[in-house]
Amino acid sequence: MRGPGVRVPAMRGPGVRVPAMRGPGVRVPAMRGPGVRVPAMRGPGVRVPAMRGPGVRVPAMRGPGVRVPAMRGPGVRVPAMRGPGVRVPAMRGPGVRVPAMRGPGVRVHAMRGPGVRVHAMRGL
Repeated sequence: MRGPGVRVPAMRGPGVRVPAMRGPGVRVPAMRGPGVRVPAMRGPGVRVPAMRGPGVRVPAMRGPGVRVPAMRGPGVRVPAMRGPGVRVPAMRGPGVRVPAMRGPGVRVHAMRGPGVRVHAMRGL
């Protein structure tokens, strides 16, 4: 327990949660296995779920109302937001896109692999 009235249960296996709270009213559940979520909250009202496996999302929020989902595997997205309303999706594998936005309304698309594009947009 990392503070007054804060729980840290740890459960291992698919469909099992591991919530860890780093402060009052802040949850950090971690679940291991495909289709299992791992939300982690780094502040009041801020979620950071992480899911491992194809077709599984890993959203991470670095501030209030900011999401950072990350998905690992071909055809899987990894959006990351570094500020309010700013997305940074990254996809790993051939024919998979990796857009990254480094500011409000700014895109940076990057695709890795043969026959894959890498275009970056600076500004709107």
